[in-house]
Amino acid sequence: MDKLAPKDLILINSTEYFHGLLRGAMEELKLEATEHTKFYLVSLLSHFISAENLFSRNSEGKLEEPTLVLKLAEAMSAETAEARRQRLREIGDVSLYLAGYFSHSLGRKQIDIDYYIEMGGAAYTEAAHIPGKTAAKAVFVELGSRFPAFVDVLGQVSEESFINQNSGSD
Repeated sequence: MDKLAPKDLILINSTEYFHGLLRGAMEELKLEATEHTKFYLVSLLSHFISAENLFSRNSEGKLEEPTLVLKLAEAMSAETAEARRQRLREIGDVSLYLAGYFSHSLGRKQIDIDYYIEMGGAAYTEAAHIPGKTAAKAVFVELGSRFPAFVDVLGQVSEESFINQNSGSD
């Protein structure tokens, strides 16, 4: 199953769908990654299908873009290493998803793609270096050290998933 057509979407779940798109994007961009990192990326894509997982609601109930600087302040003031790692991971995840999947609309925003790349790469790298045992440490190292390449992969996935068909909306 190389490329998935819209008619195929009814027959598969989001994990299978994104796995196929991710594999195709990585082949096209000639990018290698560990199986754990590929699984992590597929999970990230599946998780953010719901806007509720990406954006928070304000007091009026409207969705708001995540404020990475505030998330970074929360991470740096976290009381435990695990809480700090979790918050840094969230920064990395949101940055990677926004910079990759929505790169086409970031050019129209005050904050450009470089901000997300810097913030996300640094967050994953920092999360990887927090002492303690975690299975995700190697994934965070890989994502942090090659963040721009993974942004490109998610950008390719976005194009393939038809998110850009209506290029006038963000």
